[in-house]
Amino acid sequence: MFKKLFIISLLVLSIFTFSMRYVSNPAFSLEQSNVFGAQYGTYFGGTYGWLTNFGLYYNEVQENMVGRFHLYASKDSTQNINKVGYALAGKNTTNYWGGNFELVNYSDSATSVFLINVSLGFAGKIFENVILGAFLDDFSVFSQYPGQLFKGNVGVDLTASLNLFDFYSCLSYIKQEYFKFDIGGTYNLDFASFGGFWSPEYYNKVGAFINKVSGYVTFKIGSIKANVRGFYSFDSVSTSIVNLMMNYENHPYGYDVFIEVEF
Repeated sequence: MFKKLFIISLLVLSIFTFSMRYVSNPAFSLEQSNVFGAQYGTYFGGTYGWLTNFGLYYNEVQENMVGRFHLYASKDSTQNINKVGYALAGKNTTNYWGGNFELVNYSDSATSVFLINVSLGFAGKIFENVILGAFLDDFSVFSQYPGQLFKGNVGVDLTASLNLFDFYSCLSYIKQEYFKFDIGGTYNLDFASFGGFWSPEYYNKVGAFINKVSGYVTFKIGSIKANVRGFYSFDSVSTSIVNLMMNYENHPYGYDVFIEVEF
């Protein structure tokens, strides 16, 4: 039961690698299997034009520990972000924990700077099939980018497993810039899963509310799994609203495709 709940929780939480700035609890950020994966996606619109994402990652399981080495790149017409990092997650009967370490390079037409970001997350069972967690994500312990040092994402999340259906909610505060709320559910079968979420954002510095929705579909055939994820924003956001690298918030819609091979 605990292993099933853990895997389901990972699946639910993993969908938030798209549609807006990546935010998740590191305690649930890794799948409990040995896999090699690749990611490609495009976010449309935005002040700086289309944005493309590309990533590679490798998961390895050792008893109740999961490690992931990952490479990630994001690019629009004037900006680039490149990341290399290692994440680790583990669990016991009722508790879950995880962490991530990343070296980040950001560059645009005028500059190239480096950051070191860390993430930490914890979670525990509060009722049968209900997990409550808290996390600090993408926290910059070193930064050459102005205004980024000692800023990160903080949040709390709640996951409940109801047989084939799972409920997920998360409230997070992004880089001291805006609040992000995710609520929705997934339906999980042995060979496929589906999910839909309401994911609004509130930019407290300017009083703007941005309404977003997102969803995904996953299919698995043998050792190969394909995941297609998309999002749509009902409102547009000016890049002047937030002072963040690679303004993902500005793109009104987009998709990501993940292909994994389990071994």
